[in-house]
Amino acid sequence: MLVLEERIKAVELYFRYGRKASAVIRELCYPDRKMLVKRVREYEETGKLHERCAGNNRYSQEDKQEAIDFYLGHGK
Repeated sequence: MLVLEERIKAVELYFRYGRKASAVIRELCYPDRKMLVKRVREYEETGKLHERCAGNNRYSQEDKQEAIDFYLGHGK
């Protein structure tokens, strides 16, 4: 998940490089072209990027920490 500053930088570079997605992807090792274009569209439509990325949060942070603790406690 990219933080807001990284997403803003990607969008700014996209415009600076004359709307060349491949140059941005190469420079930033951005995940993929579709995601970059999605961010650019969001910026063009609203003038900003949303704070948080919507992710698939299947497990709470507590569940994740419990799984890590179990894993580390059992030597696996």
